[in-house]
Amino acid sequence: MKALSNISVLKIFDREGLHFDCSSVYEIMRVMRAGINPEKIELVSQELTRDQLQILKKIAGNEKVKIIASSSK
Repeated sequence: MKALSNISVLKIFDREGLHFDCSSVYEIMRVMRAGINPEKIELVSQELTRDQLQILKKIAGNEKVKIIASSSK
């Protein structure tokens, strides 16, 4: 997502079997708009706000997204 988030490119990556490393709820939304299976999505973040978690809960298939809490320390 960080290098190139063009939806056409995301679809090519999906066809090639790649998974998606997202750093925000908004990146998850973009990947899912490309039709990517949420089981192929990881959210890696150092900080998730309550607002972001509320947005994530409203996204269909959110329960299949793997959330990884990372730390800079």
